[in-house]
Amino acid sequence: MLDFAKVIMEEKNMSRWFKITLISVVVILGLLLSTMVIVPWQIKKQGSDWIAKNTDRTLTIEKVYFNPFTLTVEISGTKLTEQKNDQTFVAFKRLMLSASVKSIMKQAIILDRVELDDLFVNIELLGKQEFNFSDFTRLGGDSPEPVTSEPKKPLYFSFNNIILTGGSINFTDQTSEKKSQHKIRELVLQVPFIGNIPYLINDYIEPSLSLTLNGAEIRADGQLKPFHDSLNTDLYLSFDNIDLAYYAFHSPIPLPIDVKQGFLDCEIEISYQVSRTEKPRLMLGGELALSNIDLRELDGQKLFTMPTLILDLDWADIFTQDFNLVSLDIYDPQIYIDRDSSGVWNFQQLVPQQETPVVDPKAVTPENKEGGDLPLLTIRKLALIDGQIHYRDDFVPGGVAEEIRLVNLELNNLSTHRGEKTAATLKLQTERNFTVEINGELGLNPLSAELQLTAAALPLKPYYPYLQGVLTAPIEGVLGLGGKIVYTENGNIKVQQARMELNDFLVLFSDKDQFSLSAFSINDSSFDLQQQ
Repeated sequence: MLDFAKVIMEEKNMSRWFKITLISVVVILGLLLSTMVIVPWQIKKQGSDWIAKNTDRTLTIEKVYFNPFTLTVEISGTKLTEQKNDQTFVAFKRLMLSASVKSIMKQAIILDRVELDDLFVNIELLGKQEFNFSDFTRLGGDSPEPVTSEPKKPLYFSFNNIILTGGSINFTDQTSEKKSQHKIRELVLQVPFIGNIPYLINDYIEPSLSLTLNGAEIRADGQLKPFHDSLNTDLYLSFDNIDLAYYAFHSPIPLPIDVKQGFLDCEIEISYQVSRTEKPRLMLGGELALSNIDLRELDGQKLFTMPTLILDLDWADIFTQDFNLVSLDIYDPQIYIDRDSSGVWNFQQLVPQQETPVVDPKAVTPENKEGGDLPLLTIRKLALIDGQIHYRDDFVPGGVAEEIRLVNLELNNLSTHRGEKTAATLKLQTERNFTVEINGELGLNPLSAELQLTAAALPLKPYYPYLQGVLTAPIEGVLGLGGKIVYTENGNIKVQQARMELNDFLVLFSDKDQFSLSAFSINDSSFDLQQQ
């Protein structure tokens, strides 16, 4: 009998605990379910009210969804207007934040996923250091933060799986005369994680970015440790079809030339390393290409054109100014050199006039004299292929014009390192079949040269205007020159194995008086300018 009563009592106790548990579960579920309504309502109301109270803007949110079981918030159809008007400042189609229950255990803000779709931002420069968002920077007032003696505990966070798609950004410079505008479209950003929680500090973050800037495709991938003591960052950048004429037109600084056309493509690798024990290093490498370059004077006259330039950079240490290029190839460049009747060259207008600084001779050290301040540069091969020079000089009586074609230059191991020599070859030919060929070695640090020169079939008559002030009568003939030119480190010039050939030489003193010479030559001559 006693056992039966005991069983009855235990069943009543279990029934009571079951009811309590069931009621508790129902209450908790009810509270959680109520948050699905209360939290979205509070986000919409509090967000709109705060913006209306603290700014002259309007915030509208179409829909907010909250899932208390997955700790996920999703905000859709959000728009923040500009100050005192209905134009859009920031808008996005959807923002999703998914929190992790680990936030409580780790005492940190941990988000498992962040997604942002179709973000739009409008940025405008309104004045000096004044933007259309500057009202937000003044919300806290001018009062400084209170200074505390105890160091603040860092706020730990970890944001994972960050994905931004379909982003757009407009930037307008309202201070410029042209109201310059730049547009970013198709913005996509993916970041696997970013955080300052101690166990994440040693891990590389590998973000990926792609966008279209003013019609040009830009891509970036990288590796970085933003919260590590040694700030190591590796970044890969790719630019496709950058329109240089567009940026030149919208340049905030007036340019002395008109960039009629030009495009830039490049693939660059950037490595930045800094630590508490070593000096920072910024390393660059990659390839760069310029195409369809067309530079004009401001009045529309041609100045420089170039179909293609390709630069292959092995590596460059920016802070130590040490640059190492694999190659620099320049294809079919054309340079236009003109001097007007007043004696002004066209390229003089490109360089602002500066006063010549007074140099104290005592301040010039032997290191300065030897080029010790030159940046370190090495180019394994520099080639200029089939260049042209269009020359015209209207300053001399009658004017002189010349078309120099087939300009080919090759430099091997061009270097500013002390004692290094460069193998050089230059060939060119004019429209009048005058040819020049130079071969040999030259050094940049210190400056020196040992070159073999051959110049053939130089007609004298077209260049007589330059000699008119020295000669009393016109001359004609064909001149050939050759020899070895040596420029020493101390500034002396020597000419060895010099030869000169003058054919069909004619001096017309008058209609009846003239001097002619069918052939004249000098061979194997040498002279030293320092001893003259």
